[in-house]
Amino acid sequence: MAEGLPVLYLAGPMSGLPAYNSPAFDAAAVRLRAAGFEVLNPAENKAPEGAEWVDWMRLAIGQLVRAGGVAILPGASGSRGARLEMKLAGDLGMKCRPVPAWLTLQGQAAYMGRLLETEGAGK
Repeated sequence: MAEGLPVLYLAGPMSGLPAYNSPAFDAAAVRLRAAGFEVLNPAENKAPEGAEWVDWMRLAIGQLVRAGGVAILPGASGSRGARLEMKLAGDLGMKCRPVPAWLTLQGQAAYMGRLLETEGAGK
């Protein structure tokens, strides 16, 4: 993980979607990790056989409280679980932003770091 970047939790719709929307979660995790973020991906959780929604949410909330921010996937506002996660994150003072916003912020920070290094080397 790059220094100064928050650990991000992925929030988005899962219930009722093909493969529980894992491809979208996994693709977002790959992009964010490539940008230097540590990512907590609930699609990577393993629950006991016969797990129900509440069991998955208990695992997810355990991850959420270890994060410093939430990366939101499309469709999150229509998901009961994602809405609960975003509400809890907001109440805990975490930033909740769409995945592209986190990538843009990280890109801007990296650009400014390079710019400042260049200015410092020219002195």
